[in-house]
Amino acid sequence: TKKKTGSGGNDCYLYAVTEMHGWRIDMEDAHAAVLDLDGEPNSNIFFAVYDGHGDDRVSKYAGENLHKRLLSEDDYHERNYDTALKKAFLGTDEDLLAGMHFSGESETSGTTAVAALLTTDNKIYVANAGDSRSVIDIKGEAKPLSFDHKPTNEPERARICAAGGSVESGRVDGN
Repeated sequence: TKKKTGSGGNDCYLYAVTEMHGWRIDMEDAHAAVLDLDGEPNSNIFFAVYDGHGDDRVSKYAGENLHKRLLSEDDYHERNYDTALKKAFLGTDEDLLAGMHFSGESETSGTTAVAALLTTDNKIYVANAGDSRSVIDIKGEAKPLSFDHKPTNEPERARICAAGGSVESGRVDGN
């Protein structure tokens, strides 16, 4: 296994990331840490982790583009951050479907995602897709900030099937 670490910070925040390449042939995960989301110091901050599946194309694309898509949303500039995050997730998915041509095994390429937007008014907005989750430490106790989208949860199973997918052996499309 290979381990890679990194860190950064600004006047208000410090962060560190570690990724470890496990048993798969290639590393399929990605992350984003953008300390100056609005292009200036002490602006909103964006962190995200993308857990790739099948290969790394979708997770890398999301890692390089989801925060840019967030910035392109009118709701972001109107400070409707929760709506902007939802639209950025959906828009990135649309961009992937429109711009990538999958073939063979790559048709199963995908990613889960969890993103946190820290705003200048000291609020945290979290969005996730799939079973990537966010927690916060409050006085030594981990508190959830997100809800896993697992195909074993009945509302999630119904949503997957309504979108044309299937759930087999507790996994989306059996993968």
